[in-house]
Amino acid sequence: MSPLSPRSFEPDDLVHLQQWLNREEIYKNLYVLYHPMTHEELLSWYHKELSSGARVFMYHADHNKQPAGLGMIHYIHPKNRCGELSIIVGPEETNKGFGTRILLHLMDFAFGVLNLHKIFFHTASYNEQMLSIVTRMEFVKEATYRQELFWRGTYHDIYRFGMLAEEYFIQQQQQT
Repeated sequence: MSPLSPRSFEPDDLVHLQQWLNREEIYKNLYVLYHPMTHEELLSWYHKELSSGARVFMYHADHNKQPAGLGMIHYIHPKNRCGELSIIVGPEETNKGFGTRILLHLMDFAFGVLNLHKIFFHTASYNEQMLSIVTRMEFVKEATYRQELFWRGTYHDIYRFGMLAEEYFIQQQQQT
């Protein structure tokens, strides 16, 4: 398996994100907040995320100069120590295990560096790849937002999954 290296997201990375968000197979899995955006819209989004304390990472695989994906910890609530995770795997890098590895890095960063108490994320009920990952990683399904997303003429459920720091650290102990 090719190594995956994270680094901080930079404004120059917006060109890759824009290309990804213009592809239906990517933006259809990104809940309702994302859609194809202009460079100016993405730049505004990026500055808003940074000003709110979000941590945004770009991931590169050694076999390819193009980025493999993006990961974020955002909507961080300082009092409750909770944050939302979001990931995007580049369309040329799907089905290579990068989604799992991006999620693992975000979990390590959220619990180990940011000292969060809880992480969570949302996914569409038809996003089978993400559902497979979270099942293996033992996230807890916390909610079903019934018929929350209208996609291609049909309403779909959105699921919210979460993990507590104590659950994460128990998993880490079991793996050693």
